[in-house]
Amino acid sequence: MVQEILECGKEKLTAEEVIRKLLLATDVKGRTACQVAMRDSYVEVLRQLWEWAREKITKEEINNVLLFGTENNRSSVWHMAANWYNLLLLAELCEWVK
Repeated sequence: MVQEILECGKEKLTAEEVIRKLLLATDVKGRTACQVAMRDSYVEVLRQLWEWAREKITKEEINNVLLFGTENNRSSVWHMAANWYNLLLLAELCEWVK
């Protein structure tokens, strides 16, 4: 499903718009799509978003926004995984940092 959304986005938006709107944009609580996927433990969605992010945005943006960026309550994806005691998500994050 995520792949279909991303493909639709590619067809209707420029590359820059896709990057900003689908990967780096935040909701009213300041969360990116990756943070929402992490909060809700959607591992497969998170994996697809990360794979696409690696192809489309810089390492600096990945680090600053996706890996270490915080939402309005100042939680990063690391905090979310730890707060939910989700070892699988923490292991995934460790792999992505490599």
